[in-house]
Amino acid sequence: MKEKKNLFIINSPLQVLNTLEAIYKFELKNIIIVAIYNRSIKNIEQIETQLSKINCEEIIRFNPLKEGKIKGYVRLIKRLQKDIYAKVFTGEIEDYRFKAILANLKKDELFVLDEGSATVSLYESTIKQNKINKFNLKSFKFLLYGLKINIKDIINFFSYYDFEPLKNGIVVNNSLEYLKKDFKRNEINYDNTIFFLGQPLFIFSNEKQFEDSLNKVVKSNKDKKIIYIPHREDKESLKIVKKIDKNIEILELDKPIERYFLENGIEPKNIISFSSTALTTTKILFKNCNVEYIKNRKPNLKLNDMKNLDFIYKYFEKSNIKEFKE
Repeated sequence: MKEKKNLFIINSPLQVLNTLEAIYKFELKNIIIVAIYNRSIKNIEQIETQLSKINCEEIIRFNPLKEGKIKGYVRLIKRLQKDIYAKVFTGEIEDYRFKAILANLKKDELFVLDEGSATVSLYESTIKQNKINKFNLKSFKFLLYGLKINIKDIINFFSYYDFEPLKNGIVVNNSLEYLKKDFKRNEINYDNTIFFLGQPLFIFSNEKQFEDSLNKVVKSNKDKKIIYIPHREDKESLKIVKKIDKNIEILELDKPIERYFLENGIEPKNIISFSSTALTTTKILFKNCNVEYIKNRKPNLKLNDMKNLDFIYKYFEKSNIKEFKE
């Protein structure tokens, strides 16, 4: 009988970090990675940097712009169907193309990897409400190739979040054990340093929301040094940061913030952002860090509504991440 593989389908740097954690937690072997490059160049670059750290049998790099938006996925599915899988992990489950991949593979267990705060919205608004197979006209294209389009597996989670298991599924806690196991703190004291983690300006209904929030943080922390770390998909916020206070240090990274802290021996004591997943991960890594979130009171409603943000804030509070107050 053919030996079962373990498959990871990822499309972000954070999912690569969580892949390493899952391999460590479940003591996995016979690993195949499918890296789907359907986002920005910077996203791809960071994925590539992280992939080199994974010991696996095979890495399949798939770019739908080059391979074909439907036919490319069909060929990928056919290729993956040559194996059977003990565990399949994915950071994306809502997209109809990812659903088609998952629906057509033989596997014992399906796990959702955290894709940040978006996983909270996915859990609360979609999976918990039994809407994962909601009708999508585009998905019917896969039927023409004789493929399935609905996920019938029990959905399990490998997650930072304290989710309730759904429909006989399980939730395995991701406490970032692998990432932090070799951490050695440097001798620098960061008590009077705030790391402000930026997010793309498009999460706001207007730029003033970001500007006002940063102003409040600066005015409330005049005695502290502020280091601003822009999101990899954003450069526009830097103009606003420089305008507000020229003394704010700007730190641009080519790797996930979690890895930057650990590799440089940094034990942060103050972190602030809006709804960044790094608020959750840094709180897991550094229990004594004061981690705060700023409420986005005027979100871009094309991306998020207050209901989904409230779900995220609820899980922040459960993780002892507190709302920023002036």
